[in-house]
Amino acid sequence: MDNKTAIDEFNIWAQTGKDRGMEHGHASSVDRMVEILYERYDTKNIRSMLDLGCGNGWMLRKIRAKLTLDRAVGIDGASFMIDKANKIDPNGNYLINSFDINYLSSLQLFISKGVRDYSAQKGSKILAIGSPKFSKSELTNQFLDDQNVYRNLVSKIEANQNIDQEFVYLGYTEWDSLPGAIDELNTISEIFNDVNILTRSDANELSVKVLCDLNDYDIIHFATHSITIDDIPQASSIILSSSQTTVDDGYLNISEISKLNIKSSFINLASCESGVGEILPGQGIYSFTQAFEYAGAQSVLVSLWPIDDQSTSIFMTNFYSKIASGYLYNHALAEVKREFISGKYGEEYKKPYYWAPFVYYGK
Repeated sequence: MDNKTAIDEFNIWAQTGKDRGMEHGHASSVDRMVEILYERYDTKNIRSMLDLGCGNGWMLRKIRAKLTLDRAVGIDGASFMIDKANKIDPNGNYLINSFDINYLSSLQLFISKGVRDYSAQKGSKILAIGSPKFSKSELTNQFLDDQNVYRNLVSKIEANQNIDQEFVYLGYTEWDSLPGAIDELNTISEIFNDVNILTRSDANELSVKVLCDLNDYDIIHFATHSITIDDIPQASSIILSSSQTTVDDGYLNISEISKLNIKSSFINLASCESGVGEILPGQGIYSFTQAFEYAGAQSVLVSLWPIDDQSTSIFMTNFYSKIASGYLYNHALAEVKREFISGKYGEEYKKPYYWAPFVYYGK
């Protein structure tokens, strides 16, 4: 029996080009919808659009050709569709050149938060966490095997116990250093006046939990690795230094994140593939994005695939420079992407690989 969900199928469509048939099959219906808008409403007052199940963004592009929009928001559970929507418009220009795009991890969360735009200023308070001390773990558990490792993970996460042995069994024993992360954090401290930086052994799980719960920070920035466990999404973790306790093992997992008490307007997860996760019907992606939003964060920036350390440092430096000068988060992101596309940072960095993975969830 085929257990593929609709989301799985749409991801396949995006990868194989079958998504183009959606546009051809539904174009006439969208044309009629726009005609009705013109007949019944003053279209000059229509400045924004929310597309539920946006696919590769074809309908946003089609309506954009007929209406003048300031804001377009696309929601789709298929990450490959979102990726495609973020890359190319009908004229061969990247979609980000036309819109400042926000994505939503959950319509329920979007509605519950109300409508508000967020920005930071040079005097905003920042918590910047990166380049933790990675130590190779040698822990072993003779009772673990392929049958019970996932069961152990679930039970230990529910009981808030150390999951280091289970991750070692799954092959997560050591991590590459991130030399660009230190430069990234130091640059943030030069751009903003009030920055608390945690690196090496100070970038530990316990410190992050305590500081996040203090609710004193406008922005929380992570520059480290992350793990996504598709079979057990609550085990997906941000990699930090381990604390000298039995519980805080250095894996800040989704379950733990969702229980934090965060009031920050913006969370930046500059870690590899932090934007992917398990799909839950009707609720978007159960991932780091949702976990931070449930914890109280107003917006989250994530990446959809493994990212280049050096180009990310350049990207984030310019992103935060714009935020410090008063840009809204989503507009700052769009402007830096446009600069990458234009070749401002070199021909190599014009490629979507370097700028397209970053996606903004929020308002």
